[in-house]
Amino acid sequence: MKTELTTPSQITPASEKLGQETITRLSFQEKLSLPLKDTYIGAGLIFVIISAILFVGFEWLATNKQEAFTLFFIHYVIAFVYGFSLLIKWGWKFISGRSKQEDFTAQVLLWLVLSLISCYALNREMSVFDSATSWLCFYIVTSGIACIAFVWKDHMSSVLQSGLYVILAAALLLFVYLAIYLVPIYPIGAICMIGIGIGGHVFIPLIFSFILFRVLRESFFQFKKPILIGLALPLVFITYFAWHWQANLDKIQSVESQVISHTKSLPKWVQISQKLRSDWVTERILKTGLVYTPMLWENGFDIFPSRSFSEVQEHDPLVVIASTLWGRPDFSRSEKIQILESLHDARHEAQQRLWSGDDLATRHIENNVKVYPDYRLAYTEKIITIHNHSSWSWRDQEAIYTFHLPEGSVVTSLSLWINGIEEEARLTTKAKADSAYTTIVGVERRDPSVVQWQEGNTVTVRVFPCPANGDRQFKIGITSPLRAEGDRLFYDNIYFQGPTNSRTKENTSVDFVSAPLDVLGLEDFSSEANSIFYTKGSYQPDFSFSFRTPTLSKQSFVFQGKSYSVLPYQKQYEHFAPQSVYIDLNNSWSLREFEDVYDMTKSSTVWVWDEQWIQLTNTNLLSMYEKLWKNQFSLLPVHKIDNPEQSLIISKSDHPSPNLNDLKDTPFAKDLESKATQNLKVRLFSLSSELSPYLKTLAELRVIQYDRGSTTYLKQLFIEKRFVKNMEDEQTVTLPQAEIQLKEETTQSINANVAPDHLLRLFTYNHLMHEIGHRYFAKDYLSDNLIAEAQRAYVVSPISSLVVLETQKDYERFGIKEAKNSLKNASLNGAGSVPEPHEWLLILTAVSIAGYLFWRQRI
Repeated sequence: MKTELTTPSQITPASEKLGQETITRLSFQEKLSLPLKDTYIGAGLIFVIISAILFVGFEWLATNKQEAFTLFFIHYVIAFVYGFSLLIKWGWKFISGRSKQEDFTAQVLLWLVLSLISCYALNREMSVFDSATSWLCFYIVTSGIACIAFVWKDHMSSVLQSGLYVILAAALLLFVYLAIYLVPIYPIGAICMIGIGIGGHVFIPLIFSFILFRVLRESFFQFKKPILIGLALPLVFITYFAWHWQANLDKIQSVESQVISHTKSLPKWVQISQKLRSDWVTERILKTGLVYTPMLWENGFDIFPSRSFSEVQEHDPLVVIASTLWGRPDFSRSEKIQILESLHDARHEAQQRLWSGDDLATRHIENNVKVYPDYRLAYTEKIITIHNHSSWSWRDQEAIYTFHLPEGSVVTSLSLWINGIEEEARLTTKAKADSAYTTIVGVERRDPSVVQWQEGNTVTVRVFPCPANGDRQFKIGITSPLRAEGDRLFYDNIYFQGPTNSRTKENTSVDFVSAPLDVLGLEDFSSEANSIFYTKGSYQPDFSFSFRTPTLSKQSFVFQGKSYSVLPYQKQYEHFAPQSVYIDLNNSWSLREFEDVYDMTKSSTVWVWDEQWIQLTNTNLLSMYEKLWKNQFSLLPVHKIDNPEQSLIISKSDHPSPNLNDLKDTPFAKDLESKATQNLKVRLFSLSSELSPYLKTLAELRVIQYDRGSTTYLKQLFIEKRFVKNMEDEQTVTLPQAEIQLKEETTQSINANVAPDHLLRLFTYNHLMHEIGHRYFAKDYLSDNLIAEAQRAYVVSPISSLVVLETQKDYERFGIKEAKNSLKNASLNGAGSVPEPHEWLLILTAVSIAGYLFWRQRI
């Protein structure tokens, strides 16, 4: 006996139970296959599957973007063919969207899903929407799946039907939003419909809204509750976000009005950054117009907007709605970027660009590590391949990488592949390198690369041009001390920020000069003779390994009459009983920590900074904590400390903050400069493992002498009245993280070098920082002696950069000479040193004798 299925609209109350029982008796396969008996639905589902696979496959395989328009055209043809077939079948009903037949609605929804995929395929080349946020992607995909699932609506259980209508109702609000967002370009879309009709994509969200509204209206009384829930959920989220947006906006405006009456030594953006909470809503408020796009009419239809913030721009409807209804703070573009730099550590994204890098990706990394266990150092060489996905031949782009270096590390080599040949960098002054790069990239658009020192143990590498639909390759070499903990040495990978690395492949090799003991972290690597390890896979930014600490080598590296050796370092202490203690109070401190530190130091005079020095007492202790704890970070004015030799700063920093360069030309920086040149030296104890960027630079420049540890250790120092002793001088630099010292001595030795030249490179970098020290704040700290020292060891520093130019004439034009009697670029294959003058004499003598003997034999 043949059972005839009926649609819900045809089921009467008396027959409803019978219909549901009939549906229930069908197997899952039968329910799934029933709608496919409709040729148009079956074809539509096949088209959706094909189109979805092509769309996702393009993203996953990162297909060359030159094919993006071709792929879009395939999507468009699929949607057009299916839509045209529905037009032939339904005629005017398809155009008007009015038909009460269930198969009509299902077929139209399938066509709209195909058209939506075509829209986003076109968006890759003709960008209307920026990259969708993760939650918006999920929302769109879920809405599309619900529209596809409508095909099986009549064969679902009541629970599944209710769930379907919840999603369809939520989808209606999504497409209404998209339709409103696109209103400004409706006239353009209408004009572009002439011909093959590509402009019609603009109206797809509007058509979607109309069809879904009709579907929900016809089923409202049957599915009233699910529909209302589906409409309410997005509105609740929007209301919740908008409430937080308004509250944070009020907070920003309140803080802005307060700082006007505060100190003028710090710029307004610094004071605002201190007071703002670093939450996700505040971040979106500040990034609106930089990362999160507002309404189209607020963009002014700028096809090529000027940007100095390189984070990928995103489309977030919550931000669009909130910023449209409640507005944004009245900050300039530069102020927003500066606040983001200090509040959200967005310094890399705010790098000044000469050309866009939106279409760049890091394709491959060749990561080679050479470890010198007996010297507690490593040399890391990264060969990075950049790919430009742009399909437009004129879209050469600029790649910018920020490398985060372990403490005490220094860049010692740079290469750029030009016409397939590796060209090594030359070391010159930072000013000359900047001038050459800016002139060539900004005006002439030819091949340069430069690596520049940045504050906070970072360097920036710039590479141009990265050709459209092509690769570019550069190499950077970094010399690093290993990190010592207990009886083990640790190597930490040098990670970077730059073009996306989500699909980056990496080959890593680790070569120990001498066989290590008890290696941990390389278990998944293949190995040879327990000294060479290698692996292939995806990029691992947090890669690290460790091994047991061996005895230090007594060998030295000899160069130009100087020897460089490594010695063990252990903390030594000197008597110190501070008369004054300065607590660097901010949001990182807990109340208990603050009270404990005050209790152990109150035998001294204890101060905090609140626009002036405030002496702490039992009376004002809590009130000062409550006030200063609201600051996200602090910039303790070390230059305002009286009698610094008898003072101690106690600091804790868990949040990003401005660095010294950010404060350039401010009254704060000028005051610091005038006092720092008086050879300011103050002791600091850090309760956190990392110093703030501001204090980290002061420590690198040896303006502050610091130790770190727990409150227990600090208490012990106060009881014993001592502090760690400065062990550095003109011939000695200290690398506490590796528990070693590097020593320079005069020598007459002409023995062949056994130790690596990296000893000289590390010594020179840290010695330069020591020598620059207080002069960093002066305008004339650059001197010929310091430049000569940097060139001798070929190290990147505040005064020196490595630069690669295309031709010899380019070097001559900018006065960049090849350094003589220097180490040149470091390498994996050798010490990297050049012969001494007397060694050159021996070599020339040997060559002359060999030549003479050869000539005698020929006679």
